[in-house]
Amino acid sequence: MRSLSPLALAVLFLLSPAAAAGEDEQNLGVWMRLDMVGGLDPDYIAGTLRENGVNAVFLLTPFPPSEEEYVRICRLDSSLGNDIDLHLWLTVFRNDRYLAENPNLSFVSTEELSDPWINPLGPKFKNDLLQGIQEMVDRLQPEGIFLDYFYVPLGPFDNQTLDSFSRHMGTNLTISEITGSPDTLGIFFEWRNDAIYEILRTIRREVPGVQLSVFVIMLEEAQRLARGQDVARFAGLVDFIVPNTYHTVAMRPASWVGDGVLALKASGAREIWSGVQGYDIPAEEVRKAVRSALKSGAEGVIIFRYGTMTEDHWVEVRRAYSGTDPALILIPLTFTVLLLLSAFWIRRRGRSSRSSAKTRKKRSKRKS
Repeated sequence: MRSLSPLALAVLFLLSPAAAAGEDEQNLGVWMRLDMVGGLDPDYIAGTLRENGVNAVFLLTPFPPSEEEYVRICRLDSSLGNDIDLHLWLTVFRNDRYLAENPNLSFVSTEELSDPWINPLGPKFKNDLLQGIQEMVDRLQPEGIFLDYFYVPLGPFDNQTLDSFSRHMGTNLTISEITGSPDTLGIFFEWRNDAIYEILRTIRREVPGVQLSVFVIMLEEAQRLARGQDVARFAGLVDFIVPNTYHTVAMRPASWVGDGVLALKASGAREIWSGVQGYDIPAEEVRKAVRSALKSGAEGVIIFRYGTMTEDHWVEVRRAYSGTDPALILIPLTFTVLLLLSAFWIRRRGRSSRSSAKTRKKRSKRKS
């Protein structure tokens, strides 16, 4: 059997999976605000998403939704069809609508809060959240639930929480006694985080059959724990984790997006869909961020958000997924060029060798 020529090898390499960055199917999602797409034709929205390869929509869903909002969500979901999944995007511990009806559940912190937060420790909110999610799942049949703002500021330090923690510790404690002792504060974080984790565990248990995902803030692990987020514990309950790797907002290079994927997987995350900035950012930077996430092992990317992405941004996202950006085609292209040059050189050598052999044969005949 004859060996393949360098030219054939070059063609096979270009057509092989090794040269195709988009060999493995990777998810592309987009965040979308219901209040900002209400005046648009749902079929137009769905068509735009399909054209750009989007297979998941994370729709900001007010909690609790009004009847009119239920109708609008159903219309959009109908247009999305079977090829674009609907994930209900819920802002959990920062929810103005819920707090307006339950002001007594406001979060008390030693930090100055610019926005109101919900105290996660009371049974009322846990029950209301669970029942609300169950109702939305029953009525809307989404493919997933995405929990945003699933973290808290420093605290809570309301009187009821202080009393509960004091009973847990077996002694009365003030705010200053908790925050002034690193050991006591660490115990407080563990105690509070157990309650936050229990909310997630209950949702997972009581709402089966839908994908569950959670937003994770990109901080050092100790800082995340102080905010109530334990990636290793979350990973055992959710289908995927979504980090807020908005690199220009964080004043980082695009490679930081991929670094975040690696760091979270090292912390125990199993599947990651990287949150990528799609506003106030050059289109090329979006492509770099998407490629950084996918090359570092992210199972998907979610763009923030629909309505801020221009056609140029979408073009760069498609390039990132198809692998047609220059950084990806440079290596196979260089290899192919070298193979072609090698083929040309070998053919010239072959012709030269055959020509020399013929010349030697003619001279031999003349001598004889």
